[in-house]
Amino acid sequence: MKKHGLIIFAALALLACNRETPLPPADGAVIRLEPIISKATSTNFEEGDMIGLSIIRSDGSLYADNACLSYSDRVFSSSLKWYADGGQSCTVSAYYPYIEGGVPQSFSVATDQSAGAGASDLMFAFKENVFPQGDALLTVFRHQMVQIVISIDNPGVQVGDVVVKGVRPSVKVIKASDGSLSVAADESAAPVDIKAETIEEGRKYRVIIAPQSGSFEIGVAVDGATLLTGTGEAELLSGYTYGVGIEILPDMMKASFAGEIENWEDGGSLIGTVVDESEAEELEGCIKYRGKTYTTGVFGGRKWMTEPMAYLPEGMSAVAAPAEGSVWYPYSTDGTVATALSDEESIKALGYLYSYEAVFGTAFTADNYNSFEGAQGICPKGWHVPTRAEYMELFGYSNKHIDGGESGPVTDDSALFWDQTLNYATIVKANEMGFNFVQSGTVVNGKYLTNVCASPKCTVEECLGKPSVNYLMTSSSNTITSSGVFQMFTGMTTFTETYSKGRLSLSYSAYNSGLQLRCVKNL
Repeated sequence: MKKHGLIIFAALALLACNRETPLPPADGAVIRLEPIISKATSTNFEEGDMIGLSIIRSDGSLYADNACLSYSDRVFSSSLKWYADGGQSCTVSAYYPYIEGGVPQSFSVATDQSAGAGASDLMFAFKENVFPQGDALLTVFRHQMVQIVISIDNPGVQVGDVVVKGVRPSVKVIKASDGSLSVAADESAAPVDIKAETIEEGRKYRVIIAPQSGSFEIGVAVDGATLLTGTGEAELLSGYTYGVGIEILPDMMKASFAGEIENWEDGGSLIGTVVDESEAEELEGCIKYRGKTYTTGVFGGRKWMTEPMAYLPEGMSAVAAPAEGSVWYPYSTDGTVATALSDEESIKALGYLYSYEAVFGTAFTADNYNSFEGAQGICPKGWHVPTRAEYMELFGYSNKHIDGGESGPVTDDSALFWDQTLNYATIVKANEMGFNFVQSGTVVNGKYLTNVCASPKCTVEECLGKPSVNYLMTSSSNTITSSGVFQMFTGMTTFTETYSKGRLSLSYSAYNSGLQLRCVKNL
């Protein structure tokens, strides 16, 4: 196979945002996957390419385990048919390249990729809530390794082999109980040298390696000698492609990472419109992203999600133990005990609770904690994690910005959700305007907060009996505390007898707290 991305599609018209109904079950239909090659790919699949497919039914039974589907006449297929009970859903997972013994516990790239890097292109796909049907499945195979594209600046010399030296070739493959697959760096793998594939003779080359951090060398054979150049330190993330520019000077070379880092995922549809699930598909009043649909609304001239994010970042799992992990389930509480809500309906309504590091995909340090203002994080492309200023347009009150030198709180009574009679922004007014505030709760210091809305502190009927302290993530930093905690601005709710309608304001939270996330579209 010579390709960069694989898309599997359903032959169905786009549904309205409130209609996620599956196609009627197909009695005994053969499972067929029809890939459409995206703009990132120069050639199609080849006859005989194989993928491994597994299916787990909603009752927990394993219907297919590492079934081999081969590519022929523009589709992947085998003799495998859908199960008869078309009303029961399932989860579908698949991987490329196929291995007879099943999903491997580890995967290593080829050290000689000069004949083609495709065989080193480990990809996974996962789709929940699938029903038997006669058409193909809408899902995306996602790259798990790292692609490095090396561009040589008009050397005017004869270029031979290009070798990337001293990189780790392997990952460990992790299989979750729901059948989804992810990878982790194999730190025990010894560094190797990898011979690059030629894309354009003398000018462009590529290799596929494992995700890793650090620097490496590139060797280029020039006029019978090998010139070496080193790269700077870089964190090479799973599923991304990185450009390295090389300039050859007399008797030496120099290299640098060139251009923007690009996501390596692609998407498409049989109806002819290319849709990248890593970005989004915006329809009237909603946005479809990573297999889920979120309603949207315009507030103060900005388009917001009116439902919390319910997306698990690649390689992460939600946990019910708040002292562990970095993505947590929402929860209910009786005022004393918190009960994690892991069912699909609750997650759809309340979203997950995220730490800042999970959302932005990197560890927080004293050097970077204040560099995420307006960053995309796990939001769709073209959207971002809201800033303090954007929440101020809605809430109108914020604690002071310590690093910004503010001497006290900031108030703006013209804010959209501000109630002039009560003199604060309220959940009631936010919901009247369509913001759809939900009470997901929050994780603080490794614990679910169990404060509950109860009379007389809460007079909003739909809020009674639900968590009273709810944090909303912003991308704006506040300060580093005296104990060394990275502190961020956070939208929050307050219920007291003074604020019985549910006050909305901006306060602070630690970077490792668990917060609800709503994304806002870039202007």
